[in-house]
Amino acid sequence: MNSYDRCFPFFENACYRLQEIDFDQLTQPEKDVVCVFTMIAETNNGGLHQFYINSSGDLALETADAFERIGASRIAEIMRQTNTVFGRNGPPRNRSARCAEIFSLPIELQDEKLGPLTQAFFNCEDDCYDLLYSYILAHRNEFFEPAEKKPWRARHWDLEWPKPKFVSFWDDG
Repeated sequence: MNSYDRCFPFFENACYRLQEIDFDQLTQPEKDVVCVFTMIAETNNGGLHQFYINSSGDLALETADAFERIGASRIAEIMRQTNTVFGRNGPPRNRSARCAEIFSLPIELQDEKLGPLTQAFFNCEDDCYDLLYSYILAHRNEFFEPAEKKPWRARHWDLEWPKPKFVSFWDDG
């Protein structure tokens, strides 16, 4: 069994618990597992751009600290640098506000700012799942089972989305 498979049940249980309680009510290690898993999944799927435009970006500031706590300091630094793209206070916690800020930039500027940081993440040699599993073992008594395992539900279906700026590969100009 690899480190991802060892860590996943802890992420899954934290997600089930999030249907019962707010994020702030999770234990710190549960929060860290959620932050690390969602950032890696979103970024692997669509780069840091995707992480920030999805609900996972609500926790961008916490995510940098979560990577620091598990020992992935290089990725923590990449997250801190990426958070500064949004200014001194970092990205808005509100998804709609964060998306509006991202989509207000021309697509070239979005790529210029987030592209190199995404590439730095992909080039980083931190083995996040090994580090996360060691962190889980060190905090094993701070993880809890959910009261009930219901199917996951999305919390953000009712958001108003700013109109994204799309660029066609077929446009010449």
